[in-house]
Amino acid sequence: MKAYNTTRGACLASDLEVADSLWSRVVGLLGRTHLHVPKGLWIRRCNSIHTLGMLFPIDVLFLDGKGRVVKSVENLRPFRLILPVRLASSVIELPAHTIRQTQTREGDVVELIG
Repeated sequence: MKAYNTTRGACLASDLEVADSLWSRVVGLLGRTHLHVPKGLWIRRCNSIHTLGMLFPIDVLFLDGKGRVVKSVENLRPFRLILPVRLASSVIELPAHTIRQTQTREGDVVELIG
């Protein structure tokens, strides 16, 4: 699966894993030592995340039901918590600095392909 910012014309991740079961959503990126471009994780039915137990920082996009970015968090360090984000229905976790490199902003539209 791919995540593409249609507003900016930028590919966010060309190897996007999907976390849609309870277990895959709970585990997320735990146990991994890194997340490199072009990888990412799309967590369905999610409006809050944590990085407890993670070993590396990530960029995070909270999307509404239409794929619009309602909140972005750059370089979220391990052992942090993001409380529920109003209007968010899913989350994309990306390698650190992806948001800056793609110039992704709140209000942009992200299309999930595949």
